Amino acid sequence: MWCAPLPTPGPAPDTAPAQKKLKHLRVDATSMQVSLPVAMTWWAQRSALPRTRRVGRCRGGCAGGRCCTCRSGIRTALPDARIAVDKWHLVALANLMVTQVRQRITRQLHGRRGTATDKVWASRQLLLTGYEHLTVKQKARFNAALAAEDPTNEIAAAHAVKERLRLLLAEHQPHQIRRRLYDFYDAAARADMEETSRLATTIDTWWPAVLVALTEDVTNARTEGFNRIIKQTKRVGCGFTNMDNYRRRIMVHIALTRGQRPAA
Repeated sequence: MWCAPLPTPGPAPDTAPAQKKLKHLRVDATSMQVSLPVAMTWWAQRSALPRTRRVGRCRGGCAGGRCCTCRSGIRTALPDARIAVDKWHLVALANLMVTQVRQRITRQLHGRRGTATDKVWASRQLLLTGYEHLTVKQKARFNAALAAEDPTNEIAAAHAVKERLRLLLAEHQPHQIRRRLYDFYDAAARADMEETSRLATTIDTWWPAVLVALTEDVTNARTEGFNRIIKQTKRVGCGFTNMDNYRRRIMVHIALTRGQRPAA
């Protein structure tokens, strides 16, 4: 989750204490170990920074509509903030919807889970890849799998809904956003499945935050990339008992594998 509050006039505050605290503070809502007062304190420190766009990361799965401690902290500490749902999480929800439809159709057709002998199961990664990124050979395998093991055309309909959502998330102009949004809702209505209807309901519920993400063109990709490096470093080292060594290993890994770029 990202927030982009409107700048408020007034003298610049003293940010040195806040910057010092933020250097060592991390809010992780995945395990829900952060209380609301802690989240509010973190966001209050963020609001003290002299930036026109204050950005915070929430890993609590807000795109799915679940309760999030960070969101409550944002609303309380930054009432003028505009919250944006990260596009990656919306695409992940759409891919999950396609997977659920594929699994349901496979159970109905074969009475079991998918196996390597099933063409749709063997092509499951193609269903989750952007159609424009597929090669000619992959598109042929994709179409053959649906023709063989999608008798009700439900998997193809779910895939079409996912692709229309991706087209929507690629737009930035208001008139194009309106057109793509209509196409997405129309495809979801035509599919007439529980999974696609649930995805459309989620987009409708979170549409103000989705619209902010589209018009402001903000993304959480860089933060997620650094989070992947942190987890990979911990996994390769089989855990660290010394936090200083853990921190040094992360910084060395980032310095060697990532080029220097200006801060956002």
